[in-house]
Amino acid sequence: MKQSERRHLRTNEVASAVTWLTTGVVGHRSALGWTLLGLVLVAAAVGGYFAWRYYVEGRASVLLADGLVVATTPVVTPAQMLTNPPPQGQQTFASTEARAEASVSKLLQAADAYPSTTNGIAARYYAAAALAETSKLDEARQQYQQVIDRDGNGLWGRVARLGLATVDLRAKRYDAAIAAFRDLATTADTDLPADGLLMELAAAYQQAGKRNEAVRTYNRIVNEFPDSLYVDEAKSRVETLKTPEAS
Repeated sequence: MKQSERRHLRTNEVASAVTWLTTGVVGHRSALGWTLLGLVLVAAAVGGYFAWRYYVEGRASVLLADGLVVATTPVVTPAQMLTNPPPQGQQTFASTEARAEASVSKLLQAADAYPSTTNGIAARYYAAAALAETSKLDEARQQYQQVIDRDGNGLWGRVARLGLATVDLRAKRYDAAIAAFRDLATTADTDLPADGLLMELAAAYQQAGKRNEAVRTYNRIVNEFPDSLYVDEAKSRVETLKTPEAS
């Protein structure tokens, strides 16, 4: 092979190598660029999501606070307005019913606008409690159930189950109330103290006319929770239930 031909081949080899390296680098740079762009977009999306969640929770918190302010506004009857009027400019309500109606409206506004947020769920719980306070038991039951459906075994879901059981007891739905109290007492945790739940369960048995079950449950409080604040009341109720005329 002539020297000129060998030089030409070496030149072609070098050119091919340069072309291959250039193509590879450019290709890798392109892939790296798209990867980095993808990471930036993901980071932006995650950041945007959390920013939006923060904004939504903030809005729900404001509406919840508005509702709770109304719920704690003093009730001053017309007679009290004459004898002991509140300070000038202080908002008041003439009755518990009027206050509850106003607070429920505010609270449900928060709950319906932001139903899946923690503050929205809390607002619905407080609305249910206000409805129960004014004996609107069916409406209270519906709102408690919505809290349970959304929060499940979360804090608001558990206290809503307690509220629902109390509403059922007031409505004389004894079997439903007893089942709920019994379930809550079985799965009690630090959020819902077991002795308090057993007291509610025993009272439900008593109201339902199930004397033996009530006595057994009151005695559980005495024996299992000797330091409980409910011990004296539990003992008193056991003695009452032991009398022939007790119901």
